[in-house]
Amino acid sequence: MDDEKLIQALRREVDGPAPTVHTQLSDIVPRGLRRRRIRQASSIAAAVAVVVGIGFAATAFDGQPLSNEPAKTPVVEIPTTVPLTADWGRANLPAMTPISTWKPDAGKTPIPGVPAAGLPQCAQGNMPPGPDPKPASMAPGVQQLLLEALREVAKPAEVGGLVERRPSPDEPVYWADIKDRAGTATIRVWPETTPASPLVTADYQAFFENNCQPPKRVVKPDGSVMQIYEIRPAGSVMTQTMRIYLPDHRMYTVMAHNYVPGSGPGDFLVTRPGPVLTEYQLAKLGEALMSP
Repeated sequence: MDDEKLIQALRREVDGPAPTVHTQLSDIVPRGLRRRRIRQASSIAAAVAVVVGIGFAATAFDGQPLSNEPAKTPVVEIPTTVPLTADWGRANLPAMTPISTWKPDAGKTPIPGVPAAGLPQCAQGNMPPGPDPKPASMAPGVQQLLLEALREVAKPAEVGGLVERRPSPDEPVYWADIKDRAGTATIRVWPETTPASPLVTADYQAFFENNCQPPKRVVKPDGSVMQIYEIRPAGSVMTQTMRIYLPDHRMYTVMAHNYVPGSGPGDFLVTRPGPVLTEYQLAKLGEALMSP
């Protein structure tokens, strides 16, 4: 009997109206957001698991320790050295016969640009009279160009200002100090004018530095000439010379030294084994001076 009553009660409940739904929109939206966050978190976790798995597999193959650090950008070292020599051919002139050979002192620091066997030395010889250049002042614009070009080619060395000095009243010479890790040394620039064409003057002065081989030379389409000589040693004093000849009869003699001026006239303090600029740097400086 009791069972019969229970069955009838259940039937009335099933056949009756549907129960009222108590869930509101304010309840549905948060639940949906929670589900989305859970899905996102699950996706991220799965991705992390894949990356870790790949990282572990890669580590297992290459034998490197595991690391959770981000990949580091490789450090690229910027070279601080420049080539020693200029890639020029020599002037088409016959070599001279050496009269002696200068050899560097054994056991001392090698001199850049000077072979261990030394440098043959030649005399200027009995040359016929040639063009006689005259001293000239350097225009302010050219002074600024020279200084800017020098600071560019001498990097990372520091270049001081350009100073005018006069060995004689009518002979201006321009000096600049160059300082690098090896110390401070100098360059000197003589501006002159020549009565002859660039090539004629360059040929006449081709062996002015006791060099036996013709200087390295470049001839530009406009007739400008630039030539660089071998290092000229005199005891511990080293000098490398470049000469520039322009179509308007201007010329410049540029000398790179391994010393700074001393306390008195003609005094020098040697600061390094070789000249302060390389042959390559001299060539770059010359190209800048040929441009105006």
